Amino acid sequence: MDECFVIMPISTPSHLVDTYGDLDHFQDVYEYLFKPAIEQAELTPVPPAAKGSVLIHADIIERIEKVPLVLCDMSILNPNVFFELGIRTALNMPVCMVKDNETREVPFDNNMINHHTYHCKLTAKELESEIPNLTKHIRESIETSNEGNSIWKYFGLSTAARPAEVPEGADAKLDYLIKLAEAMRRPQARERGLSDERLIPEDKDISVIFDILLSLAKQDGVEITGMTIPSRGMVIEIDHLDGSLSPRTVRQMQRAAREFGRRLVFKGGN
Repeated sequence: MDECFVIMPISTPSHLVDTYGDLDHFQDVYEYLFKPAIEQAELTPVPPAAKGSVLIHADIIERIEKVPLVLCDMSILNPNVFFELGIRTALNMPVCMVKDNETREVPFDNNMINHHTYHCKLTAKELESEIPNLTKHIRESIETSNEGNSIWKYFGLSTAARPAEVPEGADAKLDYLIKLAEAMRRPQARERGLSDERLIPEDKDISVIFDILLSLAKQDGVEITGMTIPSRGMVIEIDHLDGSLSPRTVRQMQRAAREFGRRLVFKGGN
């Protein structure tokens, strides 16, 4: 089945907890409303974020660029959601827009475009009607899109943005991931009185290294099935892979490890 990628708030802002009940409200919206409605529309739902790392942004942009349909929840007017919606709109690709009943207005331009309002109280009684209503809206969004974006149709725009063409052999993806990691490290470096270049990751940074290496391996369609990243040691060991990495990817992964003051070793060879 075709995928439907969901862009939506991940957590409830503290000032809205009284309105929505808890910090995990939007996770429940995805699980109990969006996911079943998307499945009933005969699409495969793709959740808005993987487990907590800033590096998920690279995967988000890739999804926004490629999936047949994006479900955009404009509730609470989250800036990240509108940034992602802007990218999708620039590519002139189909979007199904929704908001909850607590969000009284959406920005003017989008308010003129058809969107569905769902009730944010996820009681069994509400969901009994909310799921089929949202399913209907998703199907209508697909049927009326003609593989384009409704915002484009409204404004009569004519030129869609094109994804950047990365020259063969360029390390653009690694550069992007490293910039994200650097953005995380700078405040930590200042706290520890170190320069960015001399910063050795603390335990909480290990997940960043892990995500970078996983992302780079996926370029070759390879999954890392065994990796050891000691919190204090200098050597990262790749124990198991489910395929073979290209020499270019190996060099990228070794460079990524060096950026964190580590050395990368492939125990089983590659």
